[in-house]
Amino acid sequence: MKKIKVLSILMCVLLTATLLASCAAKADADFNEIYRPGDAMADDMMEKPSIEESFDGIKGDASISTPSTTPSAPDSGDYERKIIKTVSITAETKSFDTAVDAINGYVSSYGGYVQSSELSGKSLDFYGRYYERNASYTVRIPAENLDAFLGDVGKMLNIVNNHGTIDDVSPQYYDIVSRLETLETEKQALQKMYEQADSIDYMLQVQQRLYDVIEEIEAYTTKLNYYNNQVAYSTVHLRVDEVVEYTEIQEEPETYGERIARAFTESWKDFAEGCRDFSVDFVYAIPTLLVIAIIGAAVTVIVILIVRADHKKRLAKKAKNETKAE
Repeated sequence: MKKIKVLSILMCVLLTATLLASCAAKADADFNEIYRPGDAMADDMMEKPSIEESFDGIKGDASISTPSTTPSAPDSGDYERKIIKTVSITAETKSFDTAVDAINGYVSSYGGYVQSSELSGKSLDFYGRYYERNASYTVRIPAENLDAFLGDVGKMLNIVNNHGTIDDVSPQYYDIVSRLETLETEKQALQKMYEQADSIDYMLQVQQRLYDVIEEIEAYTTKLNYYNNQVAYSTVHLRVDEVVEYTEIQEEPETYGERIARAFTESWKDFAEGCRDFSVDFVYAIPTLLVIAIIGAAVTVIVILIVRADHKKRLAKKAKNETKAE
């Protein structure tokens, strides 16, 4: 009977020990489940860490405050390429007013806008002499309409020089997108930490970092918007000069004979232009020449009359002397 009681007591002791061990293991598991380093709610159960330690729990090994300057190029099959197109054109026209109106019409019809423009010069000055005019434009054209716009401009104007550049900013663009997503995640975590902060010092540290993250987000957003605008609207720098004769574009180097022929042709053009300028200057000077001619004629007449009167006096004096001698 005593043996049975002893066995019963031992069984109770073993059962109690087993229950206590299982409870302790469960408590450790629950504690490990609740507490995660860097988690704001779990940190309330332990000693409050510094703000830098909290950031390490959020960011891991990456440093968000100092973004990498070497973006990784995205897979062209997964991302839309971001292309910035810029075109510079120098052109000529014999109908300046018509060309200016047509350019403004093309820009409007293709959904673009004039970013800046400048017109200078005038056709005639006060004396009727000819001066060439020119216009400079910086226009933004939707990228999908750029080729059509350039085609219409090329048909209307004599293109002297045409230069275009294409800049693929896809790596920079998607690097900014990635960094914005990371910063937004950090921002949300910081806001949660700020709401659950239980000390003024810790709250101020979180608040300062939150302000820095918001500032970075605004800076990256501004740059992203700039890229979006540059990609959506191509830039065209256009200069139009008013001319009397179009410039001949030489596609290939001239031969010796072509150079001689061109020099002969240009010399006659220069001679003809010189004659035209002389005739204009001559007509311009006619009133002055007439006044000078009249004054010269009057002076000549007066001189002739004086000379004749003096000659007559001399003849009369000579005749008088001869009479007295006889």
